[in-house]
Amino acid sequence: VKDFPTSTEKLLEFAKANKGKFTYPAPPDFTGSAFVRNVIYDIVGFDALNNAKADKEEIYKVIKPAFDYLNELEKYLWEEGKTYPKETSVINKMYQDGQMLMTMSYTPLFAAQKIALGEFPATSQTFVFDRGNIGNTHYLAIPFNAPNKDAGLALINHIISAEMQTTKYDVKNWGDLPVFDVSKLSSEEKSTLSKVDNGKGILTPDELLSKRKPEVSAEKVTIIEKLWEEKVLKE
Repeated sequence: VKDFPTSTEKLLEFAKANKGKFTYPAPPDFTGSAFVRNVIYDIVGFDALNNAKADKEEIYKVIKPAFDYLNELEKYLWEEGKTYPKETSVINKMYQDGQMLMTMSYTPLFAAQKIALGEFPATSQTFVFDRGNIGNTHYLAIPFNAPNKDAGLALINHIISAEMQTTKYDVKNWGDLPVFDVSKLSSEEKSTLSKVDNGKGILTPDELLSKRKPEVSAEKVTIIEKLWEEKVLKE
């Protein structure tokens, strides 16, 4: 792929030019659901969806242009959209075998991990939409009835420390973005982070974070998944 489809418009052109070489997992697959919401963001915008009432009819009015797009895209998907893979791992394998020209992941450094394992071509490259991509969020919490809350706080402080987060950033370990603002690190901590070799095919944290879009409520996610099944999968 020479020119990455960095918008829904370009993705449709890409799918038309490479019929059957692209697809996405059927929601409620975690990544497939995020892809559908990303299409919605790209076409109608995050604010329109975020400001809409969490009501099925109201949500559909807002996202209908995006679903019209998905129905148009469907004709050029793998199996002409008559069926969708149930999970992202299926598409990963199809990409690995050369059946697909791309796959997708919520993990920012996923391509580097797969390249390092020899499962993806060394030429694989990550890209995001110009208008942004949904970013996932991790949470740490202490149960309200924890017998030793101080120990829980100490563990969380250790997990979010620069040392642990730098280790997490290494694709040989977890391969995920640090939780901290890099600008707030000491010179020594910045130097250590910059020396982490995360391999090939990835974008920098700055590139990813500059394009990051927030999530909508879980209630709306469920509504969108049900509407996708009714208005895209079954139509």
